[in-house]
Amino acid sequence: MTTNGMTRRGLLAATSAALATPMIWRRALAAEPIKVGMPTTLTGPLGAVGQQQKRGAEYFAQVTNAKGGIIGRPIDFIIEDTGGDPATCVRKAQEMVERDKVGLLMGMTLSSEALAVVPKLAQWNAIFVSSDDGDGRLTAASYVPNFFRANTSGPMDTRTVALWLRH
Repeated sequence: MTTNGMTRRGLLAATSAALATPMIWRRALAAEPIKVGMPTTLTGPLGAVGQQQKRGAEYFAQVTNAKGGIIGRPIDFIIEDTGGDPATCVRKAQEMVERDKVGLLMGMTLSSEALAVVPKLAQWNAIFVSSDDGDGRLTAASYVPNFFRANTSGPMDTRTVALWLRH
């Protein structure tokens, strides 16, 4: 039997193929946004730095989404003010992970906020890419595998200056 060019056998084959498609491929085909959480200091200490990061993220999302996103998926930055308070940063980051289903965190401007969030990353199954936190403990005593540093730390900078001064 045929309806609009589709046979019963064709419909069954298409349904079977859809059910057999792994969940990850079905999610990718749905073009869900890539969510990035930015619990950052927009007010208070280093608020100006957080504002710059916010503007940069919004611009990146605008340009990237206008070009079709990343692998066909739009990028969505979820940005919230922490006021420079580590406890608030942990709470906001946890809300982003649990409520908004964020798997990637970035944009924390204060090392104290980063040090408060890092111990929770494994529990949340989230990744944190630091672009601004200089505390050496983040890649030493407080290091966790879910943390990545894309900037230099204070001890790295100090060593560079010390080596330069020695010559």
